[in-house]
Amino acid sequence: PASSNRGINHWKGMDNTADIKEKIIGENTLRDIYILNLALEASKAVVRIDTSEGLGTGFMVAPDLLMTNNHVIKTQEVAQKSDFSFNYQLDINGKECPTQIIGALADGAFYTNEELDFTIVTLKDVPNFGNSLILKSKLKQRDDRVAIIQHPGGHLKKISIQNNFVAYA
Repeated sequence: PASSNRGINHWKGMDNTADIKEKIIGENTLRDIYILNLALEASKAVVRIDTSEGLGTGFMVAPDLLMTNNHVIKTQEVAQKSDFSFNYQLDINGKECPTQIIGALADGAFYTNEELDFTIVTLKDVPNFGNSLILKSKLKQRDDRVAIIQHPGGHLKKISIQNNFVAYA
């Protein structure tokens, strides 16, 4: 939509026909199409978490290890009482996919760090979700872009691939 703050309110008739066949107004947000494939593959490792204290998102970092925030799962007791849902999303036709709900492994690994706001939990009977997400040690800087795949508010899986900027690193 045209808006004066984007500098495009008078775009019609201001250029000759050759100049307006293709024009990027403002920031170039074009991305290579393979980014969509990477996002779809990564999304398979993203899990909805239903705890007694609320809803959240986690992601698989190994075949049976899930990582989430400490503010989502603070204790092993909370982890044991939580449901972990795989494939809680819409399919290509906009219909809900079959969801697989599992639990935490009773004697599995559990580690949490309140200061760094993360928790690792071992899950039991993990379905075949594809590849775990690989955490890389890559320095991010303020204003770098990031893509976010999550279950906002516990809702169906969503992706945000535009206008997500690092605010602090």
